[in-house]
Amino acid sequence: MAEKKKTKTPEEWWSSIIIEMQPGMIRYRGYDVEELIGHIGFAEMVWLLTRGELPEPRAAKLLEAALVAAVDHGPQAPSIAAEENPARRKSHRLRQRL
Repeated sequence: MAEKKKTKTPEEWWSSIIIEMQPGMIRYRGYDVEELIGHIGFAEMVWLLTRGELPEPRAAKLLEAALVAAVDHGPQAPSIAAEENPARRKSHRLRQRL
């Protein structure tokens, strides 16, 4: 006879080393969410969630710069979009004729 698998409770199914949730309490990597809100920025939160600890200030600044650079040079960077603009290409061709 086949063994019957035990059904997990929602708490067991959602368990994670990243977040701990209970009624009235949320912790990310051991830090109460109230300690984090208003005290750390987006880059620090990304570091905490991925690395398990808060970054040194220099590391947080570097990650912030990398995230900003990634936004500008993502799949459709503003500089590329400007170059691909049909009106700009037409203007460029007109200048070449002059």
